[in-house]
Amino acid sequence: MTRRRALARGDDGTALVEFFWLGLILLVPITYAVLFAFQVQRAAFAVTEATRSAGLAYVTTASGDTSTAANRAYAAAVLTMTDHGLPLPQSAFSDPTCGLQGTPANPPPVPVQAGCFKPYNKVTISMTVSVSLPLLPSIGINGGAVNVTATHDEVFDNYADYGAAGG
Repeated sequence: MTRRRALARGDDGTALVEFFWLGLILLVPITYAVLFAFQVQRAAFAVTEATRSAGLAYVTTASGDTSTAANRAYAAAVLTMTDHGLPLPQSAFSDPTCGLQGTPANPPPVPVQAGCFKPYNKVTISMTVSVSLPLLPSIGINGGAVNVTATHDEVFDNYADYGAAGG
């Protein structure tokens, strides 16, 4: 009996140490991965909402001037990204492009007109934001990043009067 106790005492406390190290080895990387997933999800939601806001700002420009509309779209995107706590560099915001709504297989109900601010036309807004791994940039390490991209098409109002610029 004394021999068993002597052998058993050789393992006293090791379960606690093993549990601690196993928890530390598994918990820290899993927590880091979850934080990174949350950051990517936040950026995806922010970029989606920013392209939507930029599209609405573009098509509601009363003057029908494309440069004014592009400036309004960028300002709306910056405001939305700021609300989500993310910066929006100018390089992440691509220039809005105007096009015709519909496809040859699914044409719009009326003939479309050339130009940007015309009924049944659309504007396409695209953005790409880079999401860095958490905590690494704060200690000076430039690690991996994930690019989050969103594209939104907004249709011009069929009954709006965009003025003489129309263009």
